[in-house]
Amino acid sequence: MPFNDIQEVQDAIMEAVKLAIQDTCQDIYDISQNTEGCYVPVKTGYLKSTGYISETSDGCEVGYLADYAHAVEYGFPFIPFERPHDMQIPSYRRKDGTIVRSHIKRVYNMKPVTFKPKIDKFTYGPEITRMMPGIPKQDGQFFLSRAVDASLVNFGDNLELHLHPLELI
Repeated sequence: MPFNDIQEVQDAIMEAVKLAIQDTCQDIYDISQNTEGCYVPVKTGYLKSTGYISETSDGCEVGYLADYAHAVEYGFPFIPFERPHDMQIPSYRRKDGTIVRSHIKRVYNMKPVTFKPKIDKFTYGPEITRMMPGIPKQDGQFFLSRAVDASLVNFGDNLELHLHPLELI
């Protein structure tokens, strides 16, 4: 393909780079959607379903729209509860036989969580309350970052694929 001036060469190279970036973005998206390779984690499937790839003026964008995608990707630190909570302690008998009357206990950096434990597939036990010591630390899974790392090794091949028809290489 003959070029008339340097601007045409530069424009052709920039278009080839843009196409190579778009191909690499598609690779990143495909790899990040791979659940067998331990990339995007799936409990309900919502996070995986919010994945997207969109073309931009200078390449493309890959991401996930779930409101918790950032926390799954990068994790978050332990978050303690800030205000104290009053917990109703029911009457109970100690091992030595003494009876402790019902009372209220004030706890700090904890929150009461009430739930019914599952006994079997269709049956739940009585409601119980436990104290939760804040939102636990969660390590990031870096599913999208790892997909980028796995895909970037192919960028050179993608660029060569788009530059080759231009006869610049």
